[in-house]
Amino acid sequence: MVEFNVFSNFFNNWIFLSVLSVTVVVQIVLVQYGGFAVKCAPLTLSQHLLCVGIGMLCLPFGVLFRCVPVSFFDWSKKADDDAHSKKLRSNTGSDLEALRKSTRATELPGPEESPLLGRKLS
Repeated sequence: MVEFNVFSNFFNNWIFLSVLSVTVVVQIVLVQYGGFAVKCAPLTLSQHLLCVGIGMLCLPFGVLFRCVPVSFFDWSKKADDDAHSKKLRSNTGSDLEALRKSTRATELPGPEESPLLGRKLS
């Protein structure tokens, strides 16, 4: 069994800790005092703690998701490939010809014309 320690070397990176601290402080200040500007109502201490608890749920979910092997999702890639090939087979010659006509380079502005200015460049 592989050990998942999400807190290993957590306190060794002072840049990460400072960015995390500033983010927490700014979010609390914006929620508590932002009012109309950020369209928030101040939270109580229990509501702040509930938000922190919900945010901490990402840690066990992250460990859980890492335990699922990537091969488990092979069915989704096959389904996507099947849908793409089915779409390609469904295109008839007239559909492909219409696509070719709509994407001809002759219909695009040349390098001497500016599509933004609507005039020729000198």
